[in-house]
Amino acid sequence: MLYRVLFDANRYRLPLWDQDQIARYVSDDDIEHLIDMNGAPISHKGVFPEPLKMSFEPRFPGDKKLEIPDIAILEGRLYLNAKALQVLKPLLEADGEFLDLVDERGEPGALFTPMHVAEDVEAIDWNKTVLSDWAGFEHLSFHENKVHPWRVFRTRKDGYQGLFCQEDPVVKAIRQYELTGAYITEDLASIHPIAFSEVASGNIS
Repeated sequence: MLYRVLFDANRYRLPLWDQDQIARYVSDDDIEHLIDMNGAPISHKGVFPEPLKMSFEPRFPGDKKLEIPDIAILEGRLYLNAKALQVLKPLLEADGEFLDLVDERGEPGALFTPMHVAEDVEAIDWNKTVLSDWAGFEHLSFHENKVHPWRVFRTRKDGYQGLFCQEDPVVKAIRQYELTGAYITEDLASIHPIAFSEVASGNIS
């Protein structure tokens, strides 16, 4: 079964890029590697010779009450702290690219960029899919047999913003190890959790 992974922004802080660091390594000739803005499924290997810095510093007064997550969704990609990386890297490494990160506390992590795209194998079931007025989906369905070999994937139609995954093993691992920050929903077109809750609680919308 397929699920969509959303970020629980009402309970957790979203990590911020160090844009000055990125700008030092990306020239005007390779702006596709502006990783803070471009979430497309491209490889960034060899572009950044050091771990990229991310910060969970509060941006607004209300952010101080928010927790630092194990997982965050950044334009269809996964931020993973050390705990989440240990759990999910063995499951996902065949489906995308990991890039080393470090936060302001010196804690290591990684950015995972899923490389599989549903349209490349004609996996969107257009008989059951309805587009929204803003280039997303009102309803979304896939031919699951076509994406079965993939554990995570995205769609070109929504600008790679949605992150879709298999229940086994991805969702099961997130629940089993109580990885915080993610909300899993069966509504593949959803862009906001209906009710904010840790995945470990078993709250599936």
